[in-house]
Amino acid sequence: MMCQLLTGSEAVWMLAGLLVGLILGMRVPRNVRTSSPRTAGRRSERITTPGNVELYVGNLPYDLSEDELNALFTKYGKIVAARIITNKFNNKSKGYAFVTMADASGAQSAVDALNGKDIKGRQLVVNEAKAKSREH
Repeated sequence: MMCQLLTGSEAVWMLAGLLVGLILGMRVPRNVRTSSPRTAGRRSERITTPGNVELYVGNLPYDLSEDELNALFTKYGKIVAARIITNKFNNKSKGYAFVTMADASGAQSAVDALNGKDIKGRQLVVNEAKAKSREH
């Protein structure tokens, strides 16, 4: 279980909600998150517009910026979104990213050209992202 630092007022409201839930015998959902100033404005959901193709990009150099990632993929087609996944505690790259491309032909061109390509001493792994399982 991962912990998230809360501001004073967020902690008070969360504690109040837990107490009310315990008193009333209600189950408190485990996946409820509050946004913090550090994560405000970030989009965690995937862009799933028909025609878009989401690519997984693994084995990224840890010092690669999102601008460099965009420049790398722009050669092969229009990019809808690109995000490097970072550690929420120190905001450093975890070494992988997701790039959403506007069409399948551009995505396939990027996979063919970039999978196995050496970038800053690391061989990229590029393939179509697998859908998350929604069943529990």
